[in-house]
Amino acid sequence: MSLIRWYTRYGPEGASSRYRVYQYLDGLDEAGFESEVEPLANWRSSRRTAAIGVAKRVRSLSAVGRGAADGVVVIQKEPVMPPGLWRAAHRLLRTPGPMVWDVDDAVWIGAPSARVMACDMAAMADVAVAGNDLIATWLKRHGASDVRVIPTCFDASAPLQESLDREVVELVWVGSPSTADRFRVEFQRFLDVLKSPHVQLTCVGAPAFEMAAARPVRFVDWTPEAEQHALGRAHYGLSFLPRDEYSDHKCGFKLVQYLAYGVVPIATRSPVHEAILGDVGHLVGSDTDVRDLAEILTVRPTDSDRERARSRWEANFSVEVGTKAWAALLAELRQH
Repeated sequence: MSLIRWYTRYGPEGASSRYRVYQYLDGLDEAGFESEVEPLANWRSSRRTAAIGVAKRVRSLSAVGRGAADGVVVIQKEPVMPPGLWRAAHRLLRTPGPMVWDVDDAVWIGAPSARVMACDMAAMADVAVAGNDLIATWLKRHGASDVRVIPTCFDASAPLQESLDREVVELVWVGSPSTADRFRVEFQRFLDVLKSPHVQLTCVGAPAFEMAAARPVRFVDWTPEAEQHALGRAHYGLSFLPRDEYSDHKCGFKLVQYLAYGVVPIATRSPVHEAILGDVGHLVGSDTDVRDLAEILTVRPTDSDRERARSRWEANFSVEVGTKAWAALLAELRQH
């Protein structure tokens, strides 16, 4: 059995690590890949805790470099260590086996050092795994010699489905406080739609927006059960983002979740969203006004619409699809 050492940003409580790494471990184990996972820090860790995590990671990488373990090393998410430490880690890691860098966000945006670290990581990695084609293009342009695309997938093997034979059109948005800030910017354009007594929006994982007062909007704290319940009863799922470099490179995971539950997406028109949805759902542009959205919401999705959404997920974004892609890559690297 081959050993894969995963260095994640968070433990399984962090969404990016849960959906980019942890959900594949059982399937990869069945495929003959033994995994050891070391998170950098907890989901809500302090800077001091994160610094301790960096020190621990350096020691762990040093042990790997001295031959304490062989196999493939996969580093997930942000390059949180300074460039000098990553370069030293790379020198240590050259002997045991290939190093893979998994990227599902525009991690080069932020502090001035972020771009330097991202370029260093792209050039050092034997293989860079991108969550979508736009990220892959950036990595190729900034030094990555071998780039593969593996989308962020979702396990919805037993979603809760409720009867949708209701008069009210149920909308859902699922995310976190950080992504809610970006959603709120675009959400303002469509507030008037929510004046209708026939439309109800549930926001899971977002703090209450003051602008939504006196409108039929529910704000629910995120839990797995709350997310499943909201997705199971929704007709349409919203993913509104401003058109900027960071948003355009996001992997559209909300859309994947909506598709998995047969929820018809309504999303900002962008290259990544277009690639995920194909001919499923509705894309709205900067010129879309309230009347356009209101017209969409006058018609509830049919069973055929919902089945097309589920089929799109199953063929392209199920955990089985992601597991096969990782297993194929790791098997290839095992030969080197």
